[in-house]
Amino acid sequence: MTAPAGHDSGHQETHSNPDLSVVVVTYNEADRIEACLDALFETCDGISSYEVVLVDSRSTDGTVDIARSYPVSIYRLPPSVETTPGAGRYVGTELTSADRILFVDGDMVLEPSWLGEALEVLDSAPAIAGVDGHLNGSTARESRTVTSLRGVALYDRAALTAVGGFDPHLSALEDIELGFRFDEAGYRLVRTPTVAANHPFESGFGEQLRRWQSGYYHGLGEVLRKSLGSPSILGKVLYRYRQYGLGGIWALCGPVSVAVGAAGIGLWVLLTVVGLVGLVALLGIEGTARKVVSFLPVYLGACLGFLGAHPSPSAFPVDDVELVHRGSQAIVTDPTSGL
Repeated sequence: MTAPAGHDSGHQETHSNPDLSVVVVTYNEADRIEACLDALFETCDGISSYEVVLVDSRSTDGTVDIARSYPVSIYRLPPSVETTPGAGRYVGTELTSADRILFVDGDMVLEPSWLGEALEVLDSAPAIAGVDGHLNGSTARESRTVTSLRGVALYDRAALTAVGGFDPHLSALEDIELGFRFDEAGYRLVRTPTVAANHPFESGFGEQLRRWQSGYYHGLGEVLRKSLGSPSILGKVLYRYRQYGLGGIWALCGPVSVAVGAAGIGLWVLLTVVGLVGLVALLGIEGTARKVVSFLPVYLGACLGFLGAHPSPSAFPVDDVELVHRGSQAIVTDPTSGL
């Protein structure tokens, strides 16, 4: 491991609020956390003062042991709660203090040049609540407004607090649901044309199985249940996931066509073939197979996630979060400089 620049002597500790808070969310990232933190400290080297908090979702590998070698404070989610990505972000928000918060997934490797650009964009207008960039590559030429941020994202704390922050009780889609609330409150989210980080994308049926086992597919049902009290947000959710709604209508039309008779069955089959041909042209054979197979866990997961009540974020037991390792309260790179 290459220690972050200034780890031993170049950085100082300060007890005032830092200029930037960084929250790293991890779960079994032993193979990638070193590269993540190395890139993170390189990226933050131009920030006058910053703090880094790592929130671990009870990893069972060496993630925490590796992270101890860095000047980061490490917290572990308590066994009494579900280990959701939203929980890590919610806890990280509660345990940090800077006006701007950078969230980084533990399998992300930051591009050092992106953060300075993101800070400039975030500070350019009061209505901008958050900024992210592209992942792995980009052909974009200019920044654009988006409906949600992903993976590596920089937020204004005041805006994040104003809309209620991340929901720790969502098994998935916590960033998308947060984006809907920002939009309702009149804030903007911006994606820069540059690459923010490199991130390994998993695909295939093995990834679908992993998502099912982790409860990821419950997220859509949980978001739908939570949105019942807000018709405008519910409409946004239904529109975003309209492909699954159309798929459900198609599935229901099958039994109806049987009741109609031969003509109904023929029409349903014809529409099915046309739809599959269109998907193959758009996604290829393998992509179409993944999309079709994904419908079943999405529907089943959404039904399961919709059941029951949705707890308030304030009910999350932040006081039970375990401090595993205390790092620097704030790291100062140059006490005389600004951002």
